[in-house]
Amino acid sequence: MSIRVKCRKCGKNEVELEMNQFQPADNECEPCRASNMTRSCPKAINFVSEVLLSLCPSAHIESFHMPSTNSFDYRLEFGLAQIARTIRFGRALLDDLDEVLEKNGTSLHDDLLKTKVLFIAYINLGKVGLMPRDFLISKKIALSRGDWKFDLNVTTDFDAKFTRELIEGLNKIKSFLERHLAENQDLGEALEGLTRNRDRIAELLEHYENKKSLNDRSVSTETLMYFKAAALIQIIEKEVRKVKQPIKLIRNAIDSKIYMLAEKLQNEYFINVPMPDWFSEFHEIFLISLQSAKITKESTIEVGKTIQLDNSLQGDSYFPKGSYLDIQKAIGKILKLANRSVWIVDPFMDEKYIEEISFDVLDNARFLTLNYNPRFQQRLNAAQQQYNGKVKIEARTTGDCHDRFIVIDENQVWSLGASYKDAGKKATLLKKVNESHQAKKIIADFEQWWDVGKSD
Repeated sequence: MSIRVKCRKCGKNEVELEMNQFQPADNECEPCRASNMTRSCPKAINFVSEVLLSLCPSAHIESFHMPSTNSFDYRLEFGLAQIARTIRFGRALLDDLDEVLEKNGTSLHDDLLKTKVLFIAYINLGKVGLMPRDFLISKKIALSRGDWKFDLNVTTDFDAKFTRELIEGLNKIKSFLERHLAENQDLGEALEGLTRNRDRIAELLEHYENKKSLNDRSVSTETLMYFKAAALIQIIEKEVRKVKQPIKLIRNAIDSKIYMLAEKLQNEYFINVPMPDWFSEFHEIFLISLQSAKITKESTIEVGKTIQLDNSLQGDSYFPKGSYLDIQKAIGKILKLANRSVWIVDPFMDEKYIEEISFDVLDNARFLTLNYNPRFQQRLNAAQQQYNGKVKIEARTTGDCHDRFIVIDENQVWSLGASYKDAGKKATLLKKVNESHQAKKIIADFEQWWDVGKSD
């Protein structure tokens, strides 16, 4: 049974309440709830709204304060043909996020809080097939920072489905290690690390065969690291299948499995557990497989195609004042390295980026800037019109990065001292970021800037 009463706050709008679920705090209309929420943590509310809109640009998004559950609900509506979805964020979480955003926090704790909010959005949208098709949750997980714990001993309670995924992933890693050990037997003691990892995985698989379970009362950080790597391998393999799958209904079903695994890796067992040191190389090989699985375009390239740069551009290249043509040619060569994607952050974006990029071979191009140059905007619009439906070309604004970075195929990073529009006016340095951990951090930061950047 339900009753209709006046909103206790504005006294104008009516609120329908279920008698058996009635809570005094529910006696507010939706506009008043939204007003309460915005006043309480405005920066966090805006942050989440922008994240959701960047992931689902066609959605109509409304946010509501829910006193009875002490949460904030975001309702996404996609038109008559699709069911609306609601994503819930705890009040305490967004209050904490608001404090971080208010002070522009950049500590590990601050980054982890932002990441937690982002993953709530990713997982809730992904499980119902609403994430962008080219979005790779595996990369987000692999590049995530964490407050890593190396002395854990936890009691696990994995369900049967998750256990099967872990066993399949462990077997894949074991096969990978065995193949490379067999191909490089002549290296002897140099392979002790790989041999030790192979043997440890074999022990875990034997334990499963004996007990038909991976659950235990005291599971160490080391074991959890192997499990986390196995789950991520399963995610990557499913992402490969999804990219090759032309039928949306099947892609959505695959997405449901992908984000179920992603959700598992965000729980208390794994959230503070790092990936194994050796996993980055294994991860790269699977990403190459993903690249080779891309849907054929009208204009295709051979997998593995590269354009060689001058040896001088493999590290640091200094360009003195007046080197207008030389530095533009160097940047052009870097942009033409791309087989899959080009991401650029430059506070003063120049139209020459658009003119130099070979969009025919790309899946996506992203441009982050502080200010739109009118000529850049014109070239961007032209590229979007020409490659509509073939290449995802987008631009957003951000004030979070002072320097200029060019990211090629999400695995190579160059740093440019001057904006492209001023290249050659003064002496500057063009540098390839060869340190793997630094490059990965820049890529992860770019993705965070992108997630919260504002669309034009």
